[in-house]
Amino acid sequence: MKDFNDAAIAAQQAAWPQGRVYKLGGVPASPVTPYVVESVTSGAPGNYRARFHGSSKHYIVVQAVGKTYDEVAFAVDKADAAFQDKALVVAGFDCTESGGEDRTASTVIRDPDAGGLLTCTVLYPFTAYPTT
Repeated sequence: MKDFNDAAIAAQQAAWPQGRVYKLGGVPASPVTPYVVESVTSGAPGNYRARFHGSSKHYIVVQAVGKTYDEVAFAVDKADAAFQDKALVVAGFDCTESGGEDRTASTVIRDPDAGGLLTCTVLYPFTAYPTT
């Protein structure tokens, strides 16, 4: 799971090098907006035969945060640039392109846990196939 998360952070930083990209739990006390918070789900078995785990389905979870709707939209655009129709590069796995028609996003809401900032959560699904 850590390797997938590290790959997602690296992909986002490559797409938004001057941006603010944080791992879940790593946002500073007074962040400059806009920013994104990223994590990757642990994955669910994609096929399970004779107790052998093959592929696994994951989601890149991006929380875009800003003071205004436009800042949130800008951060979502940067996430799309990093993940939409692109595959993560993770040693030992072939990953499918993420997003596509299955990309899912919440509405923009005010987050009471983030000092009243606006936020939108976007999910980019992908499947990881072990190469070893």
